[in-house]
Amino acid sequence: MDSSWNKFTQFLSYKAERAGKTVVEVSPRGTTQECYKCGKEVEKSLAVRTHKCPHCGLDIGRNYNSSFVVLKRGLEELLGQGLPEFTPAETEPLPRKISASSVVETGSSLR
Repeated sequence: MDSSWNKFTQFLSYKAERAGKTVVEVSPRGTTQECYKCGKEVEKSLAVRTHKCPHCGLDIGRNYNSSFVVLKRGLEELLGQGLPEFTPAETEPLPRKISASSVVETGSSLR
């Protein structure tokens, strides 16, 4: 393991423990090929930036899909059991540009 990555995970674990949280390390192997929704393998080259599953019809960004696979694996490991189905609250990436005038701090009276 790379020493800087090891240092980062040590620091992250330390901070999580102080906050009463848990860090779960999962293998990133195959996360860009696995569909988070149905679990089937969908082979694609590195040049392909979208995940289009022919099995369940999921069509989202490749990295977005991969992040959900990592989250699902971590939750499964943490809970020690398989999850029946994982459906995120957001199914599409957030817009790339958000106007600063539309951002309101939580608890602010400027609603």
